[in-house]
Amino acid sequence: MFSNDFNNVTRSKFTKFTFIGFCLGLIMLVAPNLYANQDAASMDEYENLLSTKKIARSIIWYDLNAQNIFVLRNYSNWSEAEKDELKAVISDMEAGKDFPLTRPPKIVEEAGSSFYISKSDAWMIFLTHVAHSLWIEVNGNLGWSLTKLSGKKLKALFDSRLIFFGTNRSEQLPKSGSGYRYQFSMGNTDWNVRFSYDFLLNNGLIKKSARETVYAFMLWGREHLRHYSYLERTKEWRKSTYGYEGPIPIDLILEPPSGVDHISSGCGGASSLFRAVMSSINIPVVDNTNVFARAGESPTGHYRFELPSLKIGVAHGDDIYNAILQGSVGNVVPVKEMFVKLTWLKKYIDNPALTHTKNKAEQALYNTRKRQLNVAIKYFARWLLRQRIGDYVDGKYQKSDDIEEALTGIDGLNYKKPLFTNKERNKIIRKVDKEIKRLGGGDWSKGAEIVLSWY
Repeated sequence: MFSNDFNNVTRSKFTKFTFIGFCLGLIMLVAPNLYANQDAASMDEYENLLSTKKIARSIIWYDLNAQNIFVLRNYSNWSEAEKDELKAVISDMEAGKDFPLTRPPKIVEEAGSSFYISKSDAWMIFLTHVAHSLWIEVNGNLGWSLTKLSGKKLKALFDSRLIFFGTNRSEQLPKSGSGYRYQFSMGNTDWNVRFSYDFLLNNGLIKKSARETVYAFMLWGREHLRHYSYLERTKEWRKSTYGYEGPIPIDLILEPPSGVDHISSGCGGASSLFRAVMSSINIPVVDNTNVFARAGESPTGHYRFELPSLKIGVAHGDDIYNAILQGSVGNVVPVKEMFVKLTWLKKYIDNPALTHTKNKAEQALYNTRKRQLNVAIKYFARWLLRQRIGDYVDGKYQKSDDIEEALTGIDGLNYKKPLFTNKERNKIIRKVDKEIKRLGGGDWSKGAEIVLSWY
């Protein structure tokens, strides 16, 4: 059913970013089942959760019926046999048995960039997601709870349409199929929720609050993830690298094969990764879409993710590794600055006033870049300072005018107004020069050398 390539790849999985990361990755492969590390809970606790109306109504299976038509069925409308299947998975978790899935699902059909899996595989993946979420609620001892979430937020965790299709919007979903119209959209295969949870746990990323946990994983992503290259978008590359031709499995992004980076399949991949990993610890994440355009260019669609329980999100999935806000040494931008309020997204991305551009797509990108630059200016971020540093000539670093273009904007002369006025740009540049000089103890060139050493 699966090639030996996948087995060969997974045997070599471990973290590579530090020696400690290597040890943690090794522990994750050889440690006993973490479900077994808890005192067995009574099934009555699970029955109580499943009998809670808002939870039962949020556990939605997008069912491909005997007529090959998709229909919605929440837990209350499941058959007794289906409910027993879920309870059996929960019981096995409580008993400390091995996770029921051992490999990503078999690809049974391919159509363009879509890779389809069987209904039976999709059903088991869905059951493990639901069972794990309930197990976390009962045993996780977290500072947040399913019972505090609204029905809409619970659906972000329990709705199978979001797991397999990335959306629960009717107009964007398939209406029929042929027994295998389930797929993982947006560039990732979220088949092993247990792995995501173990990763957070073993790397110390589960914090006292949901917000702190979100920030911790975002910081990990900023330090380790990168956008995929053109070559890395192909199924042939995925097959040779991961032993799996479908969308990259989440576990192999978190713990890639030896010599392979932590690769994100663009903004959609970054958004679905964030959703998958945060869902493993019962923090709801919703994927959404943007339309951006550089000045004078055609609009293109992009993905972002939102955390409704915290009322924050990112303007673009690729913001996780956006160069403007990156940096682990020197003037580090606090990770909280990578997020914006959901109200900001609605006002400045979804329905922006046309203050500086000709259309909403241009204005949305303009607003996003202006906010990022304001953050970079506030903290004198690595990227901003480097825009001022030019060539090394006659034993000294020279000042570059690249910063002028950066502060004007992407194709800024095509905008009705630049990102910053001439007066504002001059003021910012003077402050940047002062900061670089301060870093060099009064010597601008030495300060530039220090900035260039930051990573």
